[in-house]
Amino acid sequence: MNVKKKMTAILMIAIFMISTLAMMIPVNAMPSYPYSYSTTIQVDGSSSYLVVNVTENGEWVTWEFDFPVEDFIGDGNLNVGLIIALDGEGEGPAFQVHNNDGTDSSFDWGTWLVSPWGPTISDGWNGWHSGDTNTEVEDLNWITASGDRKGQGTDGILTISINKAKLKRNFFWAASPTVGSGFYSPMYDTTMQVPTDFGWATPLVDMDEPNYILAQIRLPTPKPKKHGGPTYYDGISPGDMSTTPHKLISVNLRDGPIDTHYYVTVLIYGEDSALVYGNTFFVRPKASRLSLYLHESVFPDNYIVVAFCDTGPLPYLVASRSGIERSG
Repeated sequence: MNVKKKMTAILMIAIFMISTLAMMIPVNAMPSYPYSYSTTIQVDGSSSYLVVNVTENGEWVTWEFDFPVEDFIGDGNLNVGLIIALDGEGEGPAFQVHNNDGTDSSFDWGTWLVSPWGPTISDGWNGWHSGDTNTEVEDLNWITASGDRKGQGTDGILTISINKAKLKRNFFWAASPTVGSGFYSPMYDTTMQVPTDFGWATPLVDMDEPNYILAQIRLPTPKPKKHGGPTYYDGISPGDMSTTPHKLISVNLRDGPIDTHYYVTVLIYGEDSALVYGNTFFVRPKASRLSLYLHESVFPDNYIVVAFCDTGPLPYLVASRSGIERSG
């Protein structure tokens, strides 16, 4: 077999392997974009329902809590605490967004605040700092929040939007909406949890319960550097390289198109062919290599990388600080 025929055979085998692997992936293992989530929760003591909707819209993810205030009598209080966790199983949340229910006396009741968690569960009360360390939402450019705490005469809708720059492709969230005192019919005071197994005393992510909801979103494809070829940073910034554990996927583009712009897709599969990462990157003509830096947490213990463009699979190597881990 001559060299040309041999290369053709290798290419056909590689394409077949990629196609076979894709067919083996369960449909429910593939993220559905854009992300959305909806649920209704019966407000204890009444026949009315709280409606929770989460939507991914451009550069933002938005949570809407629609309280059925039209069914209540009195001038009660509406509160919500939205908890965001970024680091996965066994780890604590990153921060909480809440409209002050009086926990922090430094701010007026109903002021929208962001408080950090931790950094450990022994810091503060189970890691929470909503009573002592807060920043007003209006002073931050990556989050917006709206809605009145007092229910009477309002639409009963509390809304929080977080810019994707503060999130990860896979992140976890939970919420604690409260219908507070002041309503006297048909109910008086009740706290709900989303999901139902979330608890303030058990803030670490435990998806066996589960006490958080997993969200999978699309992050904007970073623009390549204008020098040194196409280099991308996804989930990590260049300024964090010296302190943040990361890995480099280097894709050899020798078999890519040479006379046109094109796109390269990089997929990472974990146990049971579960897709843990996927993104598509823009490449200029005649580029020789694509460099993709990812946070180390993206990679499970056992993983497979697949890189390809319109013309077929592309060779790659994965490197960490300890050296080259694997190639394909």
